[in-house]
Amino acid sequence: RFIFLDDASTGVDDLGLVALDYNLSPARLVSAYRHGVFPWPDGGPFRPIPWVCPPRRAILEFAALRVPKNLRKAERTLGARLRFTIDRDFAGVIRACAAAPRPRQTGTWIIPAMVAAYLEVHRRGHAHSVEAWDGDLLVGGLYGVSAAGVFTGESMFHRIDDASKLCVLHLI
Repeated sequence: RFIFLDDASTGVDDLGLVALDYNLSPARLVSAYRHGVFPWPDGGPFRPIPWVCPPRRAILEFAALRVPKNLRKAERTLGARLRFTIDRDFAGVIRACAAAPRPRQTGTWIIPAMVAAYLEVHRRGHAHSVEAWDGDLLVGGLYGVSAAGVFTGESMFHRIDDASKLCVLHLI
């Protein structure tokens, strides 16, 4: 059971914090995503997990999408060299996302319990990945959850500049 802090539709702070909980079960995750809520761990394995529903979200509107010139160039050059797949290596993508260095951050929100939970959500068909391959080497990717007709991108990584951005274009 969630420990609700306030009205889940508004959250209790600017980040949209609505609950604290230890439960990362696949059913809980999918249900939360269906209601616009997602986990955002910020500490070790023995701290409750913050669940958030931010008041503002970034949304890609495909009809209005403008791809910058430099990414179009990367699509022509690098995109021709890379091979893109969907759901071929979800585990590799989420682990690479967890290991990717983030500017001005000392760790990752993708704690081991999150990896295990999302792997099971993927096994059940609700989490997906897009992979960029240079030969047999995984060089970029993204993963997210599909629920209630919406794909929510969770994290991405790259080992070659623009590889993760090209994964987004491949997904679109």
